[in-house]
Amino acid sequence: ERLAAYTEEELGYQNDASEWTVRGSEDFLVDVEEDKRHVAAGEVRRVAAAHKDAAGRRMAYYSETFGGLAAWIEQTREEQGERIYQMHGRVKQVDTHCGINHGLEPGGAHRRGRAGSGGASQPSTSRGGSVDEEEGDGRSWQDGNGGASYTPSARYR
Repeated sequence: ERLAAYTEEELGYQNDASEWTVRGSEDFLVDVEEDKRHVAAGEVRRVAAAHKDAAGRRMAYYSETFGGLAAWIEQTREEQGERIYQMHGRVKQVDTHCGINHGLEPGGAHRRGRAGSGGASQPSTSRGGSVDEEEGDGRSWQDGNGGASYTPSARYR
């Protein structure tokens, strides 16, 4: 009986000890992932700050080398690139909110079209697309190539 009690107690201790190491390893991995996110965010901020700080030097170099017009063109290009990047993020948010399928599933075409998809995705039957009559409101459609599609979410019907 004493051996059985001792064995049971020892087995419980060993199980607790092994669970502790597993929990410790899991906590460590969670901490590593969090640290990676912090490091990545810090690096993005650092690179953006360095890019912004170097903008003046770049413009001075362009002015000296190519003249004022070239410097203005380069500055405008950088500003427009930033605006396009911000607008792209906003468009994705609105599309997701409105239920527009981006066509990122396997074999799908991007909603703005790829070669052979007929260009911009609009509910036009002239390029082989069709309006989906199942919805009854005429707002759901899919292009004729099986790529982009649009179905309004139930909230907006």
